[in-house]
Amino acid sequence: MNHFCKNVLICSYAVFTLACSHSKKPAELNPEDGAPAQELSVASLKAAPQVAKEKLLDAIVSNYQGQVVLVDFWATWCTPCLMAMHEIAPLKEEMKAQHVAFVYITGATSPRADFEARMESIAGDHYYLTEEEWVYLLQTLDINGIPTYLIYDTKGELQNMFTGYPGTQEMRQLLGKYFSPQA
Repeated sequence: MNHFCKNVLICSYAVFTLACSHSKKPAELNPEDGAPAQELSVASLKAAPQVAKEKLLDAIVSNYQGQVVLVDFWATWCTPCLMAMHEIAPLKEEMKAQHVAFVYITGATSPRADFEARMESIAGDHYYLTEEEWVYLLQTLDINGIPTYLIYDTKGELQNMFTGYPGTQEMRQLLGKYFSPQA
C-alpha cells in the first residue's frame, strides 16, 4: 500500500506540473473573457540605491515622498504573485490620480531574463536586488512567504504589512486609508 501511495503521489505531481506548464500565464489572460490582458501604465526598471543593505528599503521608499507606496515582494516563479499582479492592474489605473506608487522588489531567485521579460507587462517601478540584499530584507522584515506587501503613507511611514493578495476591493480600502480623496 505504501508503494502504491508513493506512485499515486508521483503521478499526481507529474500531471499537475504538465498541466501548469501548458496553461497560459496569469498575466496573459483577462479574467472576464480570456482575452489578453491590457496594462495601460508603464513598467520601469530602477537601479537599487547604492546604500548599505540596512538602509536599502528606506532609500527606495524615499524616492516616493508625498505618495502612498505599495511595495510588493515577489518572484517570477511565484504563481500567486503573478495572479495578484494581474488582478491589481485595474486598481493601478484607478489610483493614478491619488499618486499611489506601485513598487515591485525581487531578487536573484528570479532569473534575470525571466524578470526582465515579465516586468515589461507589470506597470510600476521594479527593483532587482542582489542575493545579499534580497535575503537581508526578507530576514529583517520576517518575510516567510510571497507575495508580501508593505504599505507606506505619504510621510514614508510603514503602516501595514501582510502576506498574500487580499483581493482588489480589500487592497483599495487598505490603500485608501492613507491618501485624501482630493489628492
